[in-house]
Amino acid sequence: RSIAVTVYDKGPPPGQGLPLPNHGREAHTYLHHLVERYDTLAGITVFSQGHPFDHVPDLHVRLRELAA
Repeated sequence: RSIAVTVYDKGPPPGQGLPLPNHGREAHTYLHHLVERYDTLAGITVFSQGHPFDHVPDLHVRLRELAA
């Protein structure tokens, strides 16, 4: 399986992701994603904050395990 990635950008332009207004911290972004893509959500969806490797250094390994 492949891994699709969606990056949301709540910072000032120019950003590298899909722009969203800077409301509600990451919880707002997660809810936005769920609501907007409810009918087309992936079988497995993983949410993370910016700089996820600060919190989960082996995140790439865990994601690959989920995709296997």
